[in-house]
Amino acid sequence: TPTAGRRTAGYTLVELLIVIAIMVLLAAVDLPTVKDLLANQQIAKTARNISAFIDKARSRAIAEGKFVGIRVERLNTLDPVGRAQSIRIRELTSVPPYTGDASNAFAILKTNTGYTNANLSYLTIAEFNPFDNALLALSASMVDPNAALQINDATQPGYVLTPKSEPTDDASAPIRSGDYIELPGGRLVPFKIQYRALNAGAGIPVKLFFDLSEMKTAGTKSFPAGNPIFPAAGRRIKYKIHRRPVVSTAAPYSLPRGVAIDLNYSGTGTKGNEFAPSPLTTDIQSGNNAKPIDIVFGPDGGVASITSAYSDVPSFPQGQVFICLGDSDGIRPDNLFTPDKKAPANLVSLESKWIVINPGTGRVVSSPFSSVSTLPTAAVVDPYDASLGPAITEARLLANFADTTDIE
Repeated sequence: TPTAGRRTAGYTLVELLIVIAIMVLLAAVDLPTVKDLLANQQIAKTARNISAFIDKARSRAIAEGKFVGIRVERLNTLDPVGRAQSIRIRELTSVPPYTGDASNAFAILKTNTGYTNANLSYLTIAEFNPFDNALLALSASMVDPNAALQINDATQPGYVLTPKSEPTDDASAPIRSGDYIELPGGRLVPFKIQYRALNAGAGIPVKLFFDLSEMKTAGTKSFPAGNPIFPAAGRRIKYKIHRRPVVSTAAPYSLPRGVAIDLNYSGTGTKGNEFAPSPLTTDIQSGNNAKPIDIVFGPDGGVASITSAYSDVPSFPQGQVFICLGDSDGIRPDNLFTPDKKAPANLVSLESKWIVINPGTGRVVSSPFSSVSTLPTAAVVDPYDASLGPAITEARLLANFADTTDIE
């Protein structure tokens, strides 16, 4: 037949085995490179998603004319690794100012000169009727009863000049120390709540402590120092208490597996890392000084306030806000500079990304890391070590030059 002499082309078993062996060798060489490339893409994609989540909160603040923000939640507060990382971001929404539970609710201002020091002329106390201000009375009962006012020690939570809630205060209280009271004329002052038992008698008022005096100075010829002006004793005033935003019921954003926010290197300015938790063993065991980070946008779109690991009192950021996004294995509290090839610290990994928030406009971008040239020879475990500041400044170099990895 015509096809009898035709030979069919094919491969022998030996040839197939040789081809398979070559493919296995090529795969062994290329797979690690592909794996690293995909991991880098995952971090970059997550950075864009976080930027979009933050920008959504900012846009809502502008559209609704309210204060809306985000909360960066720590994984936990009792573990060195968990304290320094976050894998979930929640949305914060504002609540209306509190003006009392009765239409004629008021506060009585009193002055106490018993609390004085080099910077404090007098202390102002606002007293409230517990029946006309029931929500405030409830909040006062949720304060640590053993907390004391601290005037001279600025490191204590009860420090009146910069009040903040105690670690042992109930965080679910509707009104907390560090919130602001608005006085006639529009002046906003942060206050400290004094504990009052919920079943206390009607004659025991709710008390808020705050500082209305100006800082004492020696004076000059042009501006000589004068005697402090005291508020009228027993003056009744209308008031507003501006409460901090609360966690929204909207779905949070959860980071993909293997990616985490590294709070050891996150903060404001060129080298700030005030989002880093305390490394003290006593704080780790008690869960103190590892508060969640709140970033709140105002109706104009700019950043209205932020909090830090040590304080939940809202304050204005001192520069751009930098959030470090990297590999979850790169969170290394055992050595913040480790160049270990298998799991390098996120500060020395060029795969890490900065999420940068402009405090004036609220604009959010993701930026690349710059290489850190100077590494300490000894292990650094304290995120507030002096050697960390220059290294963070180097890592933020490209971000400060407005370089971005976002697709325009």
